[in-house]
Amino acid sequence: MSREEILSKVREKLQSISGVVEVLIMDENVRSEVFRLETIADSNGACGGLLECTNNGVWASLKRDITVVLIGDQHLLLSDEGLVVMVDDSGTIVGEYVTPLRKEQILRKNPDASFLSDDFVIYDGVKLTSEVHFEINEVGFDYIDDIAGIKNITSGSISTLSDDYLRDITKHSDKKYWTHLVGFDFA
Repeated sequence: MSREEILSKVREKLQSISGVVEVLIMDENVRSEVFRLETIADSNGACGGLLECTNNGVWASLKRDITVVLIGDQHLLLSDEGLVVMVDDSGTIVGEYVTPLRKEQILRKNPDASFLSDDFVIYDGVKLTSEVHFEINEVGFDYIDDIAGIKNITSGSISTLSDDYLRDITKHSDKKYWTHLVGFDFA
């Protein structure tokens, strides 16, 4: 199967996912601009620049042969586990993003649990070995696992800088859609 045929199958499969309203296979210009914007986002850090932040999922997606932008009106992630974590240099998790269901479970076990925001829990009593920073990790993306000719599939949640840019170039800036990157290599 040619690369064009593979990309056609990927596009078709992604467009069939409920909630996806646009699939954009990045060209080099778009990839370069997203790379530039994500570099700025990483250097800006999190919490108003108080904490370092590295977006591992975006960098992994951008390193693949092909990077695809999904724009949609529903939450698509297959797993939220380890998506956004606050860690020290030894990898000790201090806090992390949680879904509403997981938040409910945490509050049932500990009604006094601390939250940095509605969806980010801070764990009490964690022994730190260094200062903390945020990591936004790669997320598995099983939707296209069955397509022949691709491998090393990953995905990542982009910064608001890239989100604004991508929604603008796809004419979705006036909508409350989310954006997500999917990257893969040709087999």
